[in-house]
Parts: sequence; C-alpha cells; structure tokens
Amino acid sequence: GRTPPCVQRIVESGIAKVVVGMKDPNPLMDGNSVALLRRVGLQVEVGYLTKELEKLNEVFIKYIRKKIPFVTAKIAQTLDGKIATVTGESQWITSESTRAFSRRRRDEFDAIMVGANTVMSDDPGLSPFHQNKRLRKVIVDSVLKISPDAQLFKHVEPADVILATTRKASASKIKAFLKQGVTVLVAPLLDPSGRVPLQWLMRELGAMQIASVLIEGGGRLIGSALKEGVVDKMSVYIAPKIMGGQNAVSGVSGLNIKNVSDLIELEDTTLTPLKEDFLLEGYVHRNH
Repeated sequence: GRTPPCVQRIVESGIAKVVVGMKDPNPLMDGNSVALLRRVGLQVEVGYLTKELEKLNEVFIKYIRKKIPFVTAKIAQTLDGKIATVTGESQWITSESTRAFSRRRRDEFDAIMVGANTVMSDDPGLSPFHQNKRLRKVIVDSVLKISPDAQLFKHVEPADVILATTRKASASKIKAFLKQGVTVLVAPLLDPSGRVPLQWLMRELGAMQIASVLIEGGGRLIGSALKEGVVDKMSVYIAPKIMGGQNAVSGVSGLNIKNVSDLIELEDTTLTPLKEDFLLEGYVHRNH
C-alpha cells in the first residue's frame, strides 16, 4: 500500500512481454498480477534466477509472510572466538577499515539491537552510517539498568529508541523513560532465565513495521537469540589474531551445548577477505 500498483501502468504502457523472476511472496497477491496480465493478452514468463532473487529479497520475503523481522547477528572476534579480553577490553579487535565497512552495512537494516551490558560497558552510539538514515535502536534490558544519559540517546528521535524490558523493571524507571519520549515495551511474561523473551520481542517489532534487525551484541544476547531460534543469518568478522584466554569474553555465550551433534550449524556460507580481516556469513540451519 506504500506505492501504487504497477500492473495497470504496464497494461496502459503498451508493453507486450513481461519477464518475472519470482512471484510476489505476499499471500494476498498469490499470483493475481501475473494472471491479470495474461488475461489482457500480455506474454508473461515467470521463474528466472529464483534462488538468487529470493536471497536478494530475503528480508521482504520473511517479513511479508511471517510479520516478524529478518534477523542478522553480527560478531567481531578473534580466530579463537573472543570479543574482549578477560578485563573486558575490546577496542579494537578488527581493523579500522573493517569497522567502517561494518558500520556502512548498518544502513541496510531497519533496527539495531544490543543488550544492556553492551551499553553499560561500551556506551556505543549505535548510529547509522548516513545521518539521514532512520535506524531504530533496540535495547534489551530486563530491569532498565542503562543510563538515560547513554550515547545511544543522542542524535536520534527519542521514540526511535526502543527499550525492551520486563515487569522486573521499576515503574519509576519506566515512567522516566516514557517521559523522555522513549518507546518502552514491557514483556507480559519472562522467559525461563528471567530475561526478555526474544520471540515475543520480534513479534512486537514486526507490528511496528520493522522488517530487519541487526543484533550487534553482546555474546549473551546473541546466545539467547540463537537459543530461541530468532536468528536467520550470522555475519562474523574475524581478525587473524589469537587471544587464548579461557576466561576472555566469547562472541556467543549461554548455549551450554553438551553434544557435538547439537551444535548450531550455518549453511550456504561465504568467506569474504577484507583488507586485514575476513567476513564469514551464513544462514542458521533450521530442522523445520
């Protein structure tokens, strides 16, 4: 409903042949446009580069079918999977050029998401690469412990900051953020660990017409997102460095998998060399 229908324009234009790579995934359409074009006498061919086009439109396809966002989890880590030293130092594991590349890619998403611990330890701005790009900021904070003076609240419309919390947060904190103009979502129930249920949160974000989410950390949030099955794709920036600390901070934590057969697998993976680092991307394998 955001743009006028193109079918009537095609009919009026005198075009004789239409080639459709893939049909509109919107169940409300269900091939109606193709049928209409054929009824008025146009030659229509359907089904070219379908796999490539499905990947190109993966965000729209998931959102229009399921009404929840396509979720990518991003990690910047060492070869041995660490994102910070045992003392919490994390700046910087990947190179400056890799960080710039990663930040440019933020503009491909509707929202960026981090956990409260990341906000408190790193105080990130979570800003888009281009200032005129609207990028909603989603903070998962079960007790609202982040400061209202955090960097992420600057240079953004207050309503575009979304705090996802639980009933464990005090009413006074919720009221203070609402007074500031911030969007606060309070989960009706807790997940078994007492945190914000991420499947519930994705449904809420989908209802806000947020079609894509980039999770930028930390390891506990990404672990929870993988555990709850809300992650579609992983983007892992790997620096050719080794930290070697058993107690250093891992890029993913909290899964506590005991059997190798239960490991989360990525499929359709690609490995892209960057100037000094590498980018490994793949889709989270689903058994259903």
